[in-house]
Amino acid sequence: MGLRVSWHNSHTLRCECMGHWNWSGFELALADLSASINSVSFVVDVILDVMPGAALPEGALLHLTKVLAQLRNHGRLVVLTSDAPTRQMVKAFRFHDQAADRPLLLATSMAEIGALLTRAA
Repeated sequence: MGLRVSWHNSHTLRCECMGHWNWSGFELALADLSASINSVSFVVDVILDVMPGAALPEGALLHLTKVLAQLRNHGRLVVLTSDAPTRQMVKAFRFHDQAADRPLLLATSMAEIGALLTRAA
C-alpha cells in the first residue's frame, strides 16, 4: 500500500493514502508529488485523501507542508478524511501553523472539496 498521486483535474493533484506506510514510502510519494507539481507552470492545489484505515507516519503532515512550501507553484492543501482522530490532528496542526502562507483546508467529501476550492479561489 502507499500513496497514489494522480491529477484530479487540470489544476489539482489528488494523493490517495491507502493502508499503513513508513517514511521511505512517504518520501517516495513526496518526490512523485513534487515532480508532478514542478512539471507545470501554473499553481497546483493538492488533495491529501486519507482513506479509512490509512495510517500516516508520525509527523507526516508537518513534513508534507514543509515539502510543499519549497515548491514554487503549490497552492492550497486540502485534507480529505472522515476519520475523527485524523481530523483532530489536522485541526491542531492548522491551529499551530497559522503563519503558513497557504491555507490548509479540511473536508469530508469530494463535493465539499469542490465547494472549498471554488470558494477559496
